[in-house]
Formats: sequence, C-alpha cells, structure tokens
Amino acid sequence: MGRPENGPWEILLRIFAVLSSQSPGARLSGFLSGPWNRNVTRCYMKTILFLFAGLLVLSVAVYCVIVFHGVSVGNAGTADSIRDMDKMRRRLSGLRLRRSQEDTITRVYWRLKEYFESESPYLNSGLTISDVARELYTNKVYVSKAIRINTGMNFCQFVNRYRVQYARRIMEIDPALRIAEVAALSGFNSTASMGISFRMFCQSTPGYCSRKIRLGTTRQRSVRKNRQAVS
Repeated sequence: MGRPENGPWEILLRIFAVLSSQSPGARLSGFLSGPWNRNVTRCYMKTILFLFAGLLVLSVAVYCVIVFHGVSVGNAGTADSIRDMDKMRRRLSGLRLRRSQEDTITRVYWRLKEYFESESPYLNSGLTISDVARELYTNKVYVSKAIRINTGMNFCQFVNRYRVQYARRIMEIDPALRIAEVAALSGFNSTASMGISFRMFCQSTPGYCSRKIRLGTTRQRSVRKNRQAVS
C-alpha cells in the first residue's frame, strides 16, 4: 500500500530534506514553499493545540488537587479548632464552677464558725451535722467540706475541739467540779469520749488538766494572800 500524498510520512521526509540542505536560505524557502506547507502548518497547529489542551487539562487537574487538599486541611483545621474551643469552654465552665463552690464553702465555714461561737450548739450532746446544716440553710456536704478544707478535721473532731475549750474554761471557773460533771456540762456523752478529745487537742488527760488548773489557782490565791498580808 502506497503512502498518501502529503501524508505524515511525506511531511516528515520533506522536513528532513529541507533541514539537511546546505544553505539556510534554501532550508527556509523549501520549508515554506511547495504544496505541502499547508499540511505542515496544519500538523503543527494540531500538535500545538493538542499540547495546549493537554497543559490546560493538567493545570485544571493540579488546581483541583490543590483546592481539594486545601479544603480538606481547612476542614480538619476547623474541626480541630472547634474541638479546642469546646475543650476550653468546658475548662472555663469547670473553673467557674469550682470557684463558685469554693466561695460557697468559704461562706459556709465562716457562718458555721460564727454559729458555734455565738450559739454554742456543741453543748448539745446529740448534735448532728444535719442539725447544723439545717441551721445554716445549707446541706451537710457543704458543711463537711467547709470543715475539712479549712481545719483538716471531720465534723465530730470540730465539735469536740469546741467542747474541750469549754471544758477547760469551766475547770478554771470551778476547779472543784468532778470530771464527769465537766463532761456533762461540756456536751460530751461520756468521760471516755472527753478523755479521747483531751488527748487529741491537749496531749493530756482531763484529770491532769484539772489538777494543773487547781494547782495554778491555789498558787494564785496564795500570792494574793501574801500581797494582802504585806500591804
């Protein structure tokens, strides 16, 4: 089968013949003259258009990939930002809640302390934390936390410390009182519980404290008598 006139092979042979000539002018004139130059031009145009179309498609594909990757990264970044904002919001909410609880506990403690010092509820041997919470218009959880955070003691220890202080005061007022009487007047259920509390807060027994107080009272009386005798 013969090659068609001005086909691709013919065009290539003619281009090779023109390019292999000795004279550059002949190359150019041969390249531009002849009935086949329109086919060459058409072939070049098709090639250029094909390359341009290929570059355009490739550019669009690269652009789409870049845009899709940017959207994906942006969505991931947005999701991370939303999660971070949620975490921060929860932390701030928890911080405000803790501060609010701390303020409430502090107020409960100062009201509790004022109540014990003014009303002396510890003198009631049957006092419970529920009774105290009811008087302070709060709940026993807040009362327990207020005592533990501010003193490091539980409710019973807090109450017994006030009872020990009161017991020492009445021992000084009336040293002749017996230990059982002091325990009953101070709100203790028994002398045993008073002894445990004295050892915890005074590092001594109620009897030792009573004797020490009586001895100190006797010395003070003798000093006053000596002063009166001298004067």
